[in-house]
Amino acid sequence: DTSNDASAPGEVEQADSHGIRVRAGRGSVLLIEVQPEGKKRMHAAEFARGHQITTSGYQITKDKHHNQLI
Repeated sequence: DTSNDASAPGEVEQADSHGIRVRAGRGSVLLIEVQPEGKKRMHAAEFARGHQITTSGYQITKDKHHNQLI
């Protein structure tokens, strides 16, 4: 995806049955699998459902003080 909008890198754009789409540079990347710290890998859609991931306020980050997916 190469659309230009106000989303910040790491921001969740969409979470659905295909996975979790995250803003990256000038486009986005679709996460199909995630591995939460200390847990087994799982389909990103299952993770999103179980953690009520929405497009508002979630970002991929290493900072443990923010909402994080991986």
